[in-house]
Amino acid sequence: MCWEAAATLSSAQEEFEALGATVRLIGLGSPEGAAEFSELSGFPADLLLVDESRELYEALECASGVRATFFSAASGKAIAKKGWDPIKKAAENFSPIKPVRNGDVLWQGGSFVFRGGKCVYARRDGGTGDHAPIAELLEACRA
Repeated sequence: MCWEAAATLSSAQEEFEALGATVRLIGLGSPEGAAEFSELSGFPADLLLVDESRELYEALECASGVRATFFSAASGKAIAKKGWDPIKKAAENFSPIKPVRNGDVLWQGGSFVFRGGKCVYARRDGGTGDHAPIAELLEACRA
């Protein structure tokens, strides 16, 4: 689970709720890891889900690998645009959480908006720190 994404989504929680939207953070890992993440990050445990098998990440065609995680042009652009401060702030309580499989740490996530079981917005993270802008997510929830 991404610490920065959790912090950003938490800061906009009231805006999502005003639109009748429920935000869920889905990460690779275990229920124990999700509980630890919730405790350390402050993201509500009832809004965290885990994909222990990577089935959802694979179905949504999320990127994975060393290149996507550490050497993506999207990562450099994201950090250049917003600077290091959001990442530093999000990581204030960071503690490594043991993954189910070592390769799980090399998967990128994404942001998806579903309505009635249909995906109406999809944006896959292109690299570390490359997340959907909150304004885009809110707009997708309004549509």
